[in-house]
Amino acid sequence: MENITAIIKETKQQLIEKNLYQTNQFKKGDIKKAMRNLKNNKEAGTDEIHLELIKYGGNTLLNRIYEPVRQIWEEERISEEWKETIIVPIYKKRK
Repeated sequence: MENITAIIKETKQQLIEKNLYQTNQFKKGDIKKAMRNLKNNKEAGTDEIHLELIKYGGNTLLNRIYEPVRQIWEEERISEEWKETIIVPIYKKRK
């Protein structure tokens, strides 16, 4: 579920940039924009969900994740399980 966390972070950053973060104005359009801005070609996290699935999930996915994201936003609390991450070192050959 760390990909949901990525959406929340992206949405928060966008609202901070628009100076709306303090007023708690939070809409589906904010999540949609955050979903659109997710990066491609990233490895799936512990939830085994690739960001592209979220990015291109469309309105059906947006409608399904809006309520949990809104609840996390309002409570300002994310479960410990969602904070879990896997770091894999990648060897790069020196030139």
